[in-house]
Amino acid sequence: MKNRTYEIAGILFAVVSVFVLLSFISYKPYEEPTIDPTQSINNIMGILGVYISHYLIKMTIGWAAYVLPILGFVWGWWLFSRRKTKPLSRLTMYLLGLAFLTSTAIGLSAVLNSHNYDDCGLLGGLLANLFHSFLGTVGTALFLIAAALVLIRGYFSFSFYSLFKKIGSFISTFLAKQKKQFDENRKEKEKRDHTSNLFTQLKDT
Repeated sequence: MKNRTYEIAGILFAVVSVFVLLSFISYKPYEEPTIDPTQSINNIMGILGVYISHYLIKMTIGWAAYVLPILGFVWGWWLFSRRKTKPLSRLTMYLLGLAFLTSTAIGLSAVLNSHNYDDCGLLGGLLANLFHSFLGTVGTALFLIAAALVLIRGYFSFSFYSLFKKIGSFISTFLAKQKKQFDENRKEKEKRDHTSNLFTQLKDT
C-alpha cells in the first residue's frame, strides 16, 4: 500500500512539474491572467498555464522559478523509485535558497538600472529594493555573495579555508618560480655583459 502511494505521488509530481515547465517555457510577460474569452492565449498550456507562469514567475522570483518544476520532477522520480527523501529534502532547501538569492541579485540590477521586475519577479525585486534601501549597493552585493558562499559551504563538504590555502600555495609557488627564473635570467645577462665588456677591453688594448 505504501509503495503504491509513493508511485502515485511520484507520477503526479512528475506530470504536474512537466505541465509547469511547459507553462514557463511558453510564458509571455505581457500575457495577464484573465477569463476574458475574447483575449487570445499564447501559452501552450492554456489559461491555467498563464495563471501558473504569471504567479510563479512574474509575482515571485522571476526566471529563477525554473528551479521549481525541475525540483518537482526530481521529487517525482525520487518518490516513484521509493528512495529516501532526506538527502533530496536537504538539496531542495539549498536550491530554493540559491533561487531566492539569484532572484534578489537580478532584482538589484533592475533597481540600479531602473528596469521593471520581469526577470527577477515582484518578490525578488521587492527584496532587492529593501536590501538596497538599508545596505546600499555595495552592502547588498556583499550580503548576497556572503549568503551564497554560506549556502554552498553548508551543502558541500569542502572547506573554503582549504581552497584558499591551496590557491595561496599555488600563487606562492608560481611567484617563487617566476622570481627564480628572473634571478637566473638576470645572472645570465650579467655574465653576458661581463663577457662583452672583457672582449671590448681586449680589443681596446
